[in-house]
Amino acid sequence: MAEINPADCVPKDKFDEAAVERAERLGYPGLNPILPALLEWVQDPTWPVAIELMPLLAKAGPEIAPHLITILRRTTVAGAGPELGPVSKEVREAAD
Repeated sequence: MAEINPADCVPKDKFDEAAVERAERLGYPGLNPILPALLEWVQDPTWPVAIELMPLLAKAGPEIAPHLITILRRTTVAGAGPELGPVSKEVREAAD
């Protein structure tokens, strides 16, 4: 089986579920370098890739925390940020 390039795991559009499948096959820690790019794709929870990525990102562990903090700091209006509830909840539980 050929090695998966992490860059090939970043969706090209909101329907690129094949990229999410590659990301699932690569897994962690291979996805750690592209966590910020993957988080960009969960900003709208109705996107097909967002629905598929949230459970995968929830498995990232503490490595995702700095990226979540960066995203949350960019949010200027309460509730205007990306839908990260399922991801951040899993990270909090993993940290406990």
